[in-house]
Amino acid sequence: MSIASQDLVFQTWTPQDTSVPKDRWQASVEHRLALMSREAHHIEFDNKSRFVFLSDCHRGNGGRTDDFAPNKALYLHALEQYERQGFTYVEVGDGDELWQNRSFAHVHRAHSRIFDLLHRFDRRGHLYLLLGNHDIQHRDTRHMTKDDIPVRECLRLSHAKSGQSILVFHGHQMDPQNDRFASVSRFTVRNIWRTMLLLGLAKSIAWSDDLSQRHRLERLMMDRVRIAKTRIEQRMVGWAHKKQQMIICGHTHHPVSAQVGATPYFNTGSCVEPGQITGLEIENGDISQIRWTTRLGSAGRERLGPPKPLAQFAGC
Repeated sequence: MSIASQDLVFQTWTPQDTSVPKDRWQASVEHRLALMSREAHHIEFDNKSRFVFLSDCHRGNGGRTDDFAPNKALYLHALEQYERQGFTYVEVGDGDELWQNRSFAHVHRAHSRIFDLLHRFDRRGHLYLLLGNHDIQHRDTRHMTKDDIPVRECLRLSHAKSGQSILVFHGHQMDPQNDRFASVSRFTVRNIWRTMLLLGLAKSIAWSDDLSQRHRLERLMMDRVRIAKTRIEQRMVGWAHKKQQMIICGHTHHPVSAQVGATPYFNTGSCVEPGQITGLEIENGDISQIRWTTRLGSAGRERLGPPKPLAQFAGC
C-alpha cells in the first residue's frame, strides 16, 4: 500500500461543523473539562519556542500484540531529530499500552532506548508526558509517574506576548466509555481484543488497511469504535467552539488541522499506522501537521499542509 493511500479518513462528519447536537453525556463531559482545564499545568512560550506533539504510541511489550513495534525505529529516528534540534516533546497521552499489558516493567524493557531518550529530553526541561486512558492501571492518577518522569493530565500553553492559550490533553475525557467506565473498556481490551489478536481474529488498531479484508468480528468491533470516535470529535469541536479555546488532542488516531477561521481543534493522529507517524509542530509562531514515513528504506518528514500562524486562531 502506498503512503498516499494511507491517509486516515474514517469519519463523514466534518470537524469544522459546529452544529453539534446535544447528547446525554454533554453536561457531564463539560463539567469534566472545566475541572481539568482549571488544574492544567501552565507553560509560557513565545515565537522562539519549538514544540512537537505526538500521541497514541501504545508502546507494548514487543510481542505479537504490540502495535507500536513496527514503527519503533521510525519513532526513535524522529525523536532523535527533535532532541538534536532543541524541540520540547509533548506526548499527548497513550504513550504506553497498559491495558493489554499489566506490567509497565515489561513495556520499559521492550523499549528501553526510548525511555533513555525521554530522559534526555527531561534533563533539558524539554519533556511533558500527558495522561491517556491506556496509560492508566490504578485509580490514583494525580501523582502518576513513568520511569520517575511525572505524568500530567493537561497542559495550558500561554503565549508570553499575546496571551494566546492552547489547551493540550489526550481527549478520553470527552469519551465516558474510556473515562468514567474505563475499567469495563480495559477488561474488554485485555481479555477479548488481546485474545483476538493472539488467535489471528484481529490484526491491529490501524485504520489505513482495507478493513473489508479483516475478520467479521473485528470489523464489527472497529465499526463501533468508528462511530464512537465521530461522536468524540463532535464533542471536542463543540467545546472548542463554545469556549473559543484552541485545543490539541489525541485519542481518536485521526489527524486534524483546523483551517484558519474555523473552530481551533487540532489532533495529532497516532504513531501506530504502519510505516507512518503523524503529529503537530509549533515553530516560529506557526503550527503544522506533519508526518514521518519510511520510503525506500529511509525515514523522512513531510508537512501535510502549509504552516498556519497561531495568532489567527481563537484563544487570544
